[in-house]
Amino acid sequence: MHLTRRGWATIGLVGGLAAFAVILRSWLLFAGTALLGAWLLARAVLFVTALSTFDDALTVRQSIPSAVRPDTETPVTLSATIERPTALTSSITLQPPVVAETPSQGQQRIELSDTHRDAATTVTVRLSVAGVATFDCPHIVVTDGDLFWESITRGERRRIQVQPRVPDDIHIGQGGQEIASGYGEHEAIRPSGGGVEPESIREYVPTDSVRQIDWKATARTQTTQVREYQAETDRDSMLLVDHRGSTVVGQPGETAQEFIREVALAIVEKADTVDDPVGCFTVGDAGITGRFPVSASESGYNRIRRHLTTLTPTEPTALDDTALDSSQERRSPAAARRAATTLSASTTNSDQFAQLLAPYFEASERYVERIGQDPLFAAARRAAKSVTHTVIFTTDSNRSEIRETVKLARQADSLVTVFLAPRTLFESGGLADLGSAYDSYLEFEEFRRSLAGLDRVEAYEIAPGARLAAVLDSRRSRRGRTA
Repeated sequence: MHLTRRGWATIGLVGGLAAFAVILRSWLLFAGTALLGAWLLARAVLFVTALSTFDDALTVRQSIPSAVRPDTETPVTLSATIERPTALTSSITLQPPVVAETPSQGQQRIELSDTHRDAATTVTVRLSVAGVATFDCPHIVVTDGDLFWESITRGERRRIQVQPRVPDDIHIGQGGQEIASGYGEHEAIRPSGGGVEPESIREYVPTDSVRQIDWKATARTQTTQVREYQAETDRDSMLLVDHRGSTVVGQPGETAQEFIREVALAIVEKADTVDDPVGCFTVGDAGITGRFPVSASESGYNRIRRHLTTLTPTEPTALDDTALDSSQERRSPAAARRAATTLSASTTNSDQFAQLLAPYFEASERYVERIGQDPLFAAARRAAKSVTHTVIFTTDSNRSEIRETVKLARQADSLVTVFLAPRTLFESGGLADLGSAYDSYLEFEEFRRSLAGLDRVEAYEIAPGARLAAVLDSRRSRRGRTA
């Protein structure tokens, strides 16, 4: 219970009269002061009693949508009812999130009294940041109108999911051809061969995939042999989702990062449908930003969904390394280490040729260190220890890094699926010269095919469908005119 300004003034008056009564030794003044104090105490008791009755009779509701899109006008209704007569008045104010754009506070407030025991207001709120926003319990101030007031809470905290903008033209495919099933379908990300447990070996037939060939058995029998795998009812998959600054390419609402996020969410949704265990690593410029262990529980799926929904690009960090030319980038870490070791031994023997090549191999060693410190590579190293299937979502910004990450992820007979967003199809001015855009896309496609050519690896493109179609159609048109 708190005093209003008038209440404090009354307390001050009682104290002043009591002081004067003592100074003047006036029993009459002292009696009057005592009566005034008793009246103030009685008012306090009456307020506490009325407040208890008011608290029991008050009902407050907030009507808030469970999910909205950013920057959309969202109606929020606040209503309150007092079931029994009351001598108190109250002011009830909506408590929207700090990040919300709201009308004036007067429009967010309703007032109740004995003559107005039912009230409601509806305001329009705009939330611009994706994630979970919380409307706190309404702020209620109850007063007797003169001397006392109190703040109480009623109603419930309400959460609203601000879902990120969803690109409406997502293409998932290979070489410009969209995959037959939806990109969340189980079959769409299952590499050829079906399962991971070997069952038997048989002779190759023309309808078999080259990926199924068992080269050791072929060499042993001198005839082409393929290995059959047991069909698996579920599989443990780990998603590696890139949200570094390099994924911020494209128009707002249609960036590569937003396309990547939607495809990753679709994979989680499908895994939930078929009860496949799923885990997730998210990767920012400074390292791993989120880690969720493999789980087939509803809470596990929901944690990954919430994290991916609120994912935003991170700020790029400078690498303490010099740029490497393309020939150096194509060297694998293992090859670079072997070459550097050999060179070191040769240099000891004063080999002039080895000394001449020393700077080149030192750059290769820096490349090894650079790849080892790369966040995506580090996440794959952790994930590869615990799962049989790794799903990577990224752009083609650093192709050497992606190649080494895929090679690492497929160790120990693990399956790898890669979803790549070609930057050339997202860049704002990327379609100004369709010929150059097509050439860039061909380079990307060659890289994607090189990944798909690795054993136990499937690679898909994520792209804006209309932009990809424009690039491919321009090439067909030129061929038609040439013919």
